Amino acid sequence: MLGHSFTEPSGRWAKPIQMEEVNLADVHGHIFKLVDGSRFVAYEYVEGKASDLSDISTDFFKDLVKYLQSHQLEATVGLQILGQSVENMGEFDFGECGTVMLKEQDISHATPFRTTG
Repeated sequence: MLGHSFTEPSGRWAKPIQMEEVNLADVHGHIFKLVDGSRFVAYEYVEGKASDLSDISTDFFKDLVKYLQSHQLEATVGLQILGQSVENMGEFDFGECGTVMLKEQDISHATPFRTTG
């Protein structure tokens, strides 16, 4: 899955894409899964510059790994990097076509069942 941000309205579209079509110099991990008990590996990517995570303590990631392991959640819970935005987003799942995330304020005529962000 590769995410592409858009404006008017502001949001993100994630869709399946062939690897040959991806500009590897312009993508970064967005959603991560814990593998081998100690490292997060991206399984969904987005276009553009990666978020700066330098102000997040490495202890946070160590504590998250310990929690996931102690509660046997490695295969159930992932880590999604949303960037600097603190706004609630609604996510629409279109099956094999991908997903679209929009700010809640930009969604009308729909009742969200899951809010991310």
